[in-house]
Amino acid sequence: MSKPHIYSIIIPHHNTPDLLSRCLQSIPQREDIQVIVVDDNSDAQYIDDVQAACDTHPNTRCFLTTEGRGAGFARNKALKQVNSKWVIFSDADDYFPKPSPSLTNTKITKRISYASTRLAVSRTQVKRVIAANT
Repeated sequence: MSKPHIYSIIIPHHNTPDLLSRCLQSIPQREDIQVIVVDDNSDAQYIDDVQAACDTHPNTRCFLTTEGRGAGFARNKALKQVNSKWVIFSDADDYFPKPSPSLTNTKITKRISYASTRLAVSRTQVKRVIAANT
């Protein structure tokens, strides 16, 4: 059985496979990072490119939806797949600066959180928010 991930990066996507690919390529390829991409009903012409972008990055899971309900819906769908202590939200048009190999987990968390201008929250906090809104 594999170790649980420390970080999950959730990326909603719609019709921008080139930007998604750039985003995925900028994420450090480490065993403790899980990436979850939820494609929110992209046009058929983009689906193969989206799947190819996901397939080239390790520890990446790609979910294709046909609902077309927006980024919030896609993020919530991805939250159900999280297998980590920390959740980081990104968008497909974001990218992360290349970290130094000598960075510690703490520095990487701060750098990823800063770079994406998103808040890293614990899984417990996410569950509390979901429970309060259901």
